[in-house]
Amino acid sequence: FKAFGKIKVSAILGWLIKWFLILVVLMAVADILGLTQIIEFLEDVAAFLPNVVIATVILLIGFVGGNFCYEITHRSVKAAKMHSPKFLGNLAKWSVIIFSFMAALIQLNIASSLVQTLFTGLIAMLALAGGIAFGLGGQEAAKAFLKDMKKKL
Repeated sequence: FKAFGKIKVSAILGWLIKWFLILVVLMAVADILGLTQIIEFLEDVAAFLPNVVIATVILLIGFVGGNFCYEITHRSVKAAKMHSPKFLGNLAKWSVIIFSFMAALIQLNIASSLVQTLFTGLIAMLALAGGIAFGLGGQEAAKAFLKDMKKKL
């Protein structure tokens, strides 16, 4: 995210407001000139702008949240003296960024069914991986737990 370090939120919002004002002026000029097709097109663009603003906010929050998750994960893993704090920090950071990117795509109605299918597949993959890992790695623990419960009953 260091490549984006010089971009400011105020600059992005200023850019969006500038183009919104240009759009309003173009709509007024097209209305004065009686260009109905251009007016309809510009109205469609103006109706789509709130989605762009919300998607931009989602992405900004995703990048900020991703960097926050990186710092928290990296420092926690380092403080616990566990292995690979950078890897786990980057995993947390990019997970948040990718999910925010997917949410922004859904907000813009860009391939929303594909994004939802990918998200469902990712969650199913994680659930299946967790089930297999617990099933193979936790057999002894589950056996001991069930045996203890049987004794208590």
